[in-house]
Amino acid sequence: GNRLLFKDSSSASRLIELSEQGGEWSIEDLWTTPHLKNTYVPSIYYDGHFFGYNTRTLCCVEEETGDLVWRSRPPGDGFPILVDGHLVIITKQGKLSIAPATSRGYEESASMQLFDGLVWSPPSYADGSLYLRSMTELARVDIQGSTGPSLAQAEELGIIADSRFGGFISSLDRFDDREAAIDDYMESQSEFPIIEDREMVHFVYRGTANDLAISTPIIGARFDHPMNRVAGTDFYYYSTRLESDARVSYRFSKDFSQTIVDPLNESGYVEMPDFVRPNHLRESDPNRRGRMEAISFDSEELGKEIELDVYLPHGYSRKRSYPVAYFNQSGTALRTGMMERSLDNLIGERVEPVIVVFIPTLGTNPVTSYEEYAGLFKDRYARFVLKEVIPAIDGRYSIKNSPDERAMVGAGFSATATIHTAFNYPGHFHKIGLHNMWWDEGVAREYTPRIPDPESRMLLIYNDWASYAYRSPNEGTDVVAGARRFADALREKGHDFTGVEYRQGGEWDDTINRLDKLFETLFPIR
Repeated sequence: GNRLLFKDSSSASRLIELSEQGGEWSIEDLWTTPHLKNTYVPSIYYDGHFFGYNTRTLCCVEEETGDLVWRSRPPGDGFPILVDGHLVIITKQGKLSIAPATSRGYEESASMQLFDGLVWSPPSYADGSLYLRSMTELARVDIQGSTGPSLAQAEELGIIADSRFGGFISSLDRFDDREAAIDDYMESQSEFPIIEDREMVHFVYRGTANDLAISTPIIGARFDHPMNRVAGTDFYYYSTRLESDARVSYRFSKDFSQTIVDPLNESGYVEMPDFVRPNHLRESDPNRRGRMEAISFDSEELGKEIELDVYLPHGYSRKRSYPVAYFNQSGTALRTGMMERSLDNLIGERVEPVIVVFIPTLGTNPVTSYEEYAGLFKDRYARFVLKEVIPAIDGRYSIKNSPDERAMVGAGFSATATIHTAFNYPGHFHKIGLHNMWWDEGVAREYTPRIPDPESRMLLIYNDWASYAYRSPNEGTDVVAGARRFADALREKGHDFTGVEYRQGGEWDDTINRLDKLFETLFPIR
């Protein structure tokens, strides 16, 4: 576009942006980074990242910030080009290496020692072949014409050929009885899905089926990816790479119509080795449990009777006043009972005693409630909360009547309702909790100007999102990208917030894993 990366010193690189207005050109320095420096080698730009050298080590740097994403000693000091989403690098010592151009890290997928002499120029690519030179030799390396898919195509198909699992699949061609070989392999596994080297996961299925596909947020919503079948067997598999601390759901789709949980893993989740199950979801102490109450009232704003569920902490007494948190769209939050268990475990240990009000899921569409929370009726919903829900709670319970002691929490569309209420109706909520913020272009245009300045209104904000929240490649919908943009909008306005991106899915069964972080931020024990 209109940006240029300059390696203009031995100690740093800088990104500048050119702009023109009324015939006048201006240059703006966007950032300076020490992570690309002291090298003759041009950097490669791909998918929002620069891949280049810091002296002799290969680095990946974010385009928008200049921050370091990863640094790797392999493959050594060399010259990279980009081919089909892959880094093709010839080192100065003559080694040719290929690795996906990804922010996950340097993951070499192929290499060969090509030259014995010194190399001082990058590869070239044309018509499926690489052309390379050392100081004394020329070489052509073909990367096309094999009977199998390319590396990039293979991974898109759910095949990681250079993995141990991929080696097992390839070895089946040598067996007369493939089913017996698969039986032996399956019996040797201690867990399913099969996790390899902390970064790869292999989903497997055995059973009669005309068609088998996998559905998982790893791939995207509303998308069933065909699983690979070993010819002549009932063995299906799909392999992919996943962060070592990720936890993501998956399901199988059988014969185009039947959705099933993996018979080998009825939890329906893959939990990678570094994922830590949160302690606040443990069974709570019976002597510390709070209680749930239901109250109802007739809503003039909504024109119907509304029932609220209210959590009262253990030892609740009208002799003291309590802060309060209002949860939007709470139907799923209460479904499993884990919310109450979490609050019982957190309060008194890491969170001060707090009353939590669960507002039921409302709206003309009970699945998304978009109209109620982010669409035509969002002002009506805000009035309902401010004029009816809060007075109903204040009139019944011993509440600290201050916006500094009052939080509103939402996820997805109801996160939009949360900022709509907090930003447009100041003086009611100074604490807001947001999960997987819905921030498409229309929402961004409407609310970016309404983000208050920290100097005029101090907000305590918890904001997190999931790497595998709702993302529909077929529809162009990406909650993850939107949540990242919203976080950037908060930072640009000068707001500090607690919360980061978690490598999990976007359902409530995932979000509750971070409930401790939310309450510790908004209501820390004093």
